[in-house]
Amino acid sequence: MPSFLSALALAAAAVTAATVPQPSAPSPPSLNDYQSFVLGNGHIVNKTERKPSLAELGVDNVTQHSGYIDVADDKHLFYWFFESRNDPENDPVVLWLNGGPGCSSMIGLFDEVGPVTAPAENLTLVRNAHSWNNNASIIFLDQPVGTGFSYGASNVSTTAEASRDVYAFLTLFFEKFPDYSKLDFHMAGKSYAGTYIPIFAHEILSRANGSIKLKSVMIGNGITDPLTQYGALRPMACGGGGHEPVLDETQCNAMDEALPSCENLIRQCQDEGKAKECELAREPCDLNLLDTYSKFNRSRAKECGLARVRCDLNLLDAYSKSNRSLCDVRRAQGSLGVSFGREFLNLPHVQDALGVKPSRFDICSDQVYFDFVRGESMLPAYKFVPKILDKISVLIYAGDASLICNWLGNRAWVHKLDWTGSKDFNEAADDRLRISPDREAYGEIKSAKNLAFARVYGAGKNVATDRPEAALDLFNRWVGGEWSK
Repeated sequence: MPSFLSALALAAAAVTAATVPQPSAPSPPSLNDYQSFVLGNGHIVNKTERKPSLAELGVDNVTQHSGYIDVADDKHLFYWFFESRNDPENDPVVLWLNGGPGCSSMIGLFDEVGPVTAPAENLTLVRNAHSWNNNASIIFLDQPVGTGFSYGASNVSTTAEASRDVYAFLTLFFEKFPDYSKLDFHMAGKSYAGTYIPIFAHEILSRANGSIKLKSVMIGNGITDPLTQYGALRPMACGGGGHEPVLDETQCNAMDEALPSCENLIRQCQDEGKAKECELAREPCDLNLLDTYSKFNRSRAKECGLARVRCDLNLLDAYSKSNRSLCDVRRAQGSLGVSFGREFLNLPHVQDALGVKPSRFDICSDQVYFDFVRGESMLPAYKFVPKILDKISVLIYAGDASLICNWLGNRAWVHKLDWTGSKDFNEAADDRLRISPDREAYGEIKSAKNLAFARVYGAGKNVATDRPEAALDLFNRWVGGEWSK
């Protein structure tokens, strides 16, 4: 069964799609559409993009680009880029990533932080006044290969592989659009992006002669430390997260009894002792730290798969029968009103304008999800956060009503993090978050050095959907450097 924690967007994206005829196969790109580039490591990376006519789609009136960038002969990554509505020559550039793994970042575009929403019932685009491209240019990227419109001869099954593809994509994107390469660059995402982003940032920052000006990352309701996050399910379901309990005392006690076995299974999967052997080797091993984790995780696929299944069954069985949403303890299952623009993106004229390979667009890929389950189950991505904190700023934020990837677990692993600023961060006070002094607080934040953690009141896992004005305020202030060192 799919994991409740790492298949987050699969559970949230349970919407019914209209039947769309399968378009005919696309014509091959011309020679003018195809170029080759050699990166610093000598690897040849290819790029293709058909110039789409996007204006008639009515998604936004800013400059846009969409199409494929080929990071290898058989890997074609789709993106849709929107310039800032404000000052694109000076505003930062942000890469947005949804999770899954295997869920399209078009979720973020149409239902969270993008310039429009697309209600499934009538396909009428509605302008998002709180879009994050109000003050930043945004790249929505479908990755890894096999996700959304991105395709290839073979799928990717680990974040290690995906990180190299994303690095190649960004290198080629900024080569194609050099004016954007001069601007501050940030990465943002939610859910399984809590695993992606620390590792992608590590990949970018480890390049000695890299040209990508990564300044910060921000992760919303992410899965970054599975061990800690599973331990936070019980308090969130039983009233310890600031909302009414969903489960009764007997059910909560059963979760208490099940947790030690779950934690032991996760530890066996991660085998922290062997993982630390690499950390102790310092620089020579550090360069290959992610590969070490990934290879070791594959070698323990049986243990990791058992941990995932047992933890989900024993800790979430009662909750799954409660008719409450995994993404919001206040709401019933299926009441989130998600749209995601799936029907819109399956319209033939939309696909033609986007310059994509005509195909059936799906929100999430089961194949990619299961490939990742086999490839890197329970990956402790939090171990990469101290490495990137030495160079850039990190914001972890969470809506306080989600059960999965909840704010309690994210706050806990952030406070346990072993890094040079841990003492200052743990002793820092929480400050109220307000859009203006006369407005009610929408959350709280604590920060020190390069790290910040924010709790957003009254939001589920989709913070920008539930509290769009608050999410935009937090985003603008973060990329503006308010809480950076």
